Amino acid sequence: MRRPGRKAAFWLATALLGAAAMTVLGLRYEQLGDLARGLLGAGGVTAIGFGLFFGLSGVLAALGEARLRGGIGRLARWEVSAREWEAFRLFDARRGRADPALTNEFTPRRSGQGVEVVFGRRQVIVDGSYHRLSRWALPALGSVAWLQPEGAPECLEFEMVHPRSRYGGTISFRLRVPVARAARDEGIRVFHHFHSRIPRPREGLAFRRPWLVIGWGLGIMGAALILAGIGWLMRLAGDTGETPAVLMLLGIIAAIGAAVFTAIIAIVALPGRRAR
Repeated sequence: MRRPGRKAAFWLATALLGAAAMTVLGLRYEQLGDLARGLLGAGGVTAIGFGLFFGLSGVLAALGEARLRGGIGRLARWEVSAREWEAFRLFDARRGRADPALTNEFTPRRSGQGVEVVFGRRQVIVDGSYHRLSRWALPALGSVAWLQPEGAPECLEFEMVHPRSRYGGTISFRLRVPVARAARDEGIRVFHHFHSRIPRPREGLAFRRPWLVIGWGLGIMGAALILAGIGWLMRLAGDTGETPAVLMLLGIIAAIGAAVFTAIIAIVALPGRRAR
């Protein structure tokens, strides 16, 4: 994000305009026609919602950028020479064209001078663009890699995970930051810092503790059979209502489902555990 303070001001002003529209709607409701009411209401709510969300995000980014530029929480700093930066720009463009998922989060600008890179513990400023690097931010940090391209400076490449707004799920892009040749040791230190913050993949509970999952499955199956047995006993006792039949049906269905689930876990998880 470039100039987060300016963007924060723009979006907060948008929220104020939305609030003004809602105020006019409230004060002049009877005098306004249906079309004007709809436009003011929809426009005001939309402006307030988007304005507050992006405005507060911009404020937090502006504060984070100011703190990092002031040296608070700074992890590393280096300057990429003009020649290194131009080589990086060419490599970055090629890599982004290779796959949409490798598109850079920011567009490296042409520069005839060196470009400053400043890393904090959870953020980076590169080419004047501020980015959060946290698992809990939007976008979220997914992974980090160390690239060694031919004819270009080594790079840190961060996977940035965005939520999909329309279809659900997530979509990933990349944030590439060049490492100056003279700052390679600092770059490696930054890599290890962020790599240590990314959780390692874990096997599912069924593979880590299969007997626990199997035990829960057997317990649910037993409870379901007891439920079915209660229905059967109620029928033997002369209850001709729907309750015994419902209990028996639900109990049998749940018991079968639990049995199938437990059998699948036993077949899939136990052989792998014995192999280890």
